[in-house]
Amino acid sequence: MNKRWPGVVAAVGLIAAVAVAVVVTSDADGESLAAQPIVGASQQAAVDQLRTRLLTELVQRRTQALVSGDEAGWLADVDPRREDTVAYERMRFQNLRRLEPAHFRILPGESSLHEYKAAPLEFDILVTQVMRLPEDVRSSANDYRWYVSVTDDRITIGGVDEKPMPVGQDAARSPAWDDVALRTVRGERATVVSAQDGAWDPQAYTAAAERAARRVQELWRSRKSPSRFIVFLADDSQFSSWFDNHRAPMGSTIGVATLPQMVADDGGRYPSQRDRSAGLGSSTKPRYLDRAAGARIMLRMSKIKDMAHAEAVMVHEMTHALGPHLISPDSIDFGTEGRMDQPVWAIEGFARYVEHKSRPGTAEQGAAFVRRNMSKWGAKGFPVNKDFYSEDQDRTTFNYEIGAAFFLAAERAGNAQKAADLYIALTNSTQLTSGFINQDIAAAGLDPDRVWAAYRKLVG
Repeated sequence: MNKRWPGVVAAVGLIAAVAVAVVVTSDADGESLAAQPIVGASQQAAVDQLRTRLLTELVQRRTQALVSGDEAGWLADVDPRREDTVAYERMRFQNLRRLEPAHFRILPGESSLHEYKAAPLEFDILVTQVMRLPEDVRSSANDYRWYVSVTDDRITIGGVDEKPMPVGQDAARSPAWDDVALRTVRGERATVVSAQDGAWDPQAYTAAAERAARRVQELWRSRKSPSRFIVFLADDSQFSSWFDNHRAPMGSTIGVATLPQMVADDGGRYPSQRDRSAGLGSSTKPRYLDRAAGARIMLRMSKIKDMAHAEAVMVHEMTHALGPHLISPDSIDFGTEGRMDQPVWAIEGFARYVEHKSRPGTAEQGAAFVRRNMSKWGAKGFPVNKDFYSEDQDRTTFNYEIGAAFFLAAERAGNAQKAADLYIALTNSTQLTSGFINQDIAAAGLDPDRVWAAYRKLVG
């Protein structure tokens, strides 16, 4: 958390989900209320009215400053005596401008008046920053608490705290653009981002990111997906904190794609949108039109061996990012016990299957690893979600590779496009339906007998 305010501030309850905009019903009178001692209900109402007007004007000014690229305007309402806050907000402004948001808006929410007293009138307010990156399909949001003071009808920001959204697996906490100054390189299909003073230059990884994006998009063809990807090059500390990734098992994890929750462009609630035309039963038509705002891909650079390895990891994570409407963030929480959740073996297995295509020979190596360990870990079929990510790295590798072998078998029984259709069908399913997997195979236009024969040939 980035605290930018001296002293202790009274705790204030977070609002659930996204803050709604304050509506101004009328203007305060011309007299400066901030300079008056506040003692009665009428004075309190007048202060509330003034506060509403000033805050509404403030968030509108800051929104316009960011959109128009006016750094001076962005900083104009920050208390110049708070050099740490000025530096922090300058960094955030420059980072956000580098990301080139397609939509940006700040909305005021709940506020807390610490004490009705003579000037300066001090309070804090929860604000919601709504943003849609060019790599997103919907907007997402981050909450912040501003610590402000009013003197002579002038409002100034003395401190800014980044706050986590209170619900959801991937509620954005410590987003990269709030943490450190960033470097950004934008390609045709992918944007690569790193810390400005980090060891990894995004320019050096852009060509690999472009190749990875091209590979997964050519496989996915015209199926619904984002048109671009964003990749963050992170050190171990950044990898464990950016985008609420502290819940992921670190171990030897090399990459991750987090899925931020959606909000409407006006900050309102935007729940998952089912495609009512998809119907029930096994189908290769996705069940949802919208499920997540997009994806934030992170590479744990301390584990990246070379550029070929980086490209393969990007292929894997971009494969996840292809389907923000296919994957429910809540259904693949680590260690989940929910039997109605989507099968993680299929989600991770398909990504590993596509990853293998960028590294010739690795698919066969993965299948051989499964064969050697089938009697040890695969006797009961595909792994259940709660056992998928194991403290035993070899077990986790086996779980990835057994899923990848299944999709390779589907390709050999048909082709890569049918394997992709099978992936969509399986994301429509749950762990409960694993015994009826033949329905999903048939939905993808494949012969179940041929798929299982190819699978047995691969894994023994």
